[in-house]
Amino acid sequence: TDDGMAEFTLEFNGTVGAGAVTATYATAQGDLQLTENLEAQTDADSLFVMSMSRSTGSLTPSNPVTVTVNLRSSSASGPAVAGELVSLTSQISDITPSNGSAITYASGNATFTLQYNGVDGAGVVTAGYTSAEGNTFSNSLNVTSSQGTPLYSLNISEPTSGSDFDEDGVDVEIKLTTDATSTVEAQIISLATTVGSISPSNGQTLTDSDGNANFRLIGDGTTGAGLLTATFTDADGNIYEDVTSVSMEAKDQPENKLRLLFVSAAPTTIAIKGSGGGGGPQETAVVSYQVLDSEGVGVAGVEVKFTLTTNLGGILVNGKDTADVVVTDTTDAQGILRAVVQSGTLPTPVRVQACLMKNSNDPDETDDPKHCDGDSPPVLSDTLTIAVGVPVASRYNIYKSPTIACTGATDTAGTVCTLEIAAFDRTGNPVVDGTVANVVSSCGGVGQSGDDGSTGSCVFGAESFGRCIVEWVAPENMFSPTVCPDPDIDPDTGAPIPIHVRVLAYTLGEEDFIDKNGDGYFTSDKIDPDKHEFQPDKDDKGEAFLDLNDDEKLEAPESFFVDWNNSGEREGNTGLKSDPSSTLYNGTACATNVGTDCSNELIYVYDVADPTQ
Repeated sequence: TDDGMAEFTLEFNGTVGAGAVTATYATAQGDLQLTENLEAQTDADSLFVMSMSRSTGSLTPSNPVTVTVNLRSSSASGPAVAGELVSLTSQISDITPSNGSAITYASGNATFTLQYNGVDGAGVVTAGYTSAEGNTFSNSLNVTSSQGTPLYSLNISEPTSGSDFDEDGVDVEIKLTTDATSTVEAQIISLATTVGSISPSNGQTLTDSDGNANFRLIGDGTTGAGLLTATFTDADGNIYEDVTSVSMEAKDQPENKLRLLFVSAAPTTIAIKGSGGGGGPQETAVVSYQVLDSEGVGVAGVEVKFTLTTNLGGILVNGKDTADVVVTDTTDAQGILRAVVQSGTLPTPVRVQACLMKNSNDPDETDDPKHCDGDSPPVLSDTLTIAVGVPVASRYNIYKSPTIACTGATDTAGTVCTLEIAAFDRTGNPVVDGTVANVVSSCGGVGQSGDDGSTGSCVFGAESFGRCIVEWVAPENMFSPTVCPDPDIDPDTGAPIPIHVRVLAYTLGEEDFIDKNGDGYFTSDKIDPDKHEFQPDKDDKGEAFLDLNDDEKLEAPESFFVDWNNSGEREGNTGLKSDPSSTLYNGTACATNVGTDCSNELIYVYDVADPTQ
């Protein structure tokens, strides 16, 4: 102080608006304070006014709130300001656009949407704008947010509590009601049970125009009490539930009444005929069933009939076509029997359908034994998937990763570039897990590192969707970013020979053809260049090799190739290993006239890429 006076100077900091200035002096008896209100303004040409408005209602999951910010020059009624960046922040919600920024339109308006994020209560939403002069302007409004008021009620109207049911089943009716204007039609109702089973099998159905959802509860031949639980979740995330008790009974049956149960199916994915075996997928699956008496004990010597939901491509059960002959088997001492499903030549889902033979429950039955017992419904197995899984030449590629950049300049030793290998079968499905792609480079190093060590290959796995990744490492003494030194020396100059950087990927697979008649087989009538079904000149790429000049010719110093038929030289076509000149189709679809019209010997499919570009 100077003669009891203290002077301060307030400087404009770019923030326009009202505020308070407080002076404080500390004494032994406490602080003395003096407060004055003041307003910071700028000249009219540099003044902007922001106003805010919002849509009606509280913010809920089903009711997002729209906030409109209006920017004007000089005053609230001044000219609208277009093309300026306005920001919005919220204490109580998420904001769209997610970066919290929007451009004003010709009207001066910028629009934002507040989205419920699980926070309930009241909060402040603040809009901000910074002018070209660096001055900041802001405005705010209050918003309330909540989960939303429950508007519905849910009731299991049928069956009533304590009702019983058996294998014939009972109807279940669930009623959804509301006192508000919310709709009760086309809402998803879920039903779960601790006894018996529900139809539809996924336990969900839609309400009709009256809010009714209908299910059926079916007994499984055993007895016991349990609970039915109906649930519904509204658009705001409110959960409604109703529970009722039921009693499952068994129908009165003869003492010798038998039941057929599905037990297991393994594996659930098998390879098409001619492509499985070894360490990969097998071509057969075992489906197990069990026959029980009324006491739940396995029954021996019961005959069961097997059929398939489809025989596409020649699928067999126990070596027989169920479309042509009756396929049966008899239970063992534990009442168990098994059906062996053998794949055909086409990819498809398939299920085994089993039933007790017509005289299984009645020893005196004399009708045709080839028919199922009408009192015992057929029992379906889990779905089996028959997949090709063998890489086809036309869908096998290696390329520089479009998402992972090289770690540096490719003419610098140690730079790493990532390559992706894509492999799909002739139906466009990913190759089976465990398929291996081998890689070879013209220079530098190529392969894959992992927990089990480094390797010159990569393995297609469950999460790869037909792709795997390898890395190329640049060597020393690169001639340029795309040209490297060959290990061989020019005999005339004694200097390294420059060669292009290339990486070869190859995998055991098959050639491509167009199956116009859809039978899954390759036959002689499909060798027709005019119909483009199989064209040797186009579809037969020959033995895999490292093509440095992109000319599809093996020339010095291109020395690496995969000698598929052990002839000692690279063949420009494949067919029969015993006949290097043959141009037959090679693949799993060759099942007839093998060695004459086609070959079922797999060949190496391959592709070459430049990892530097």
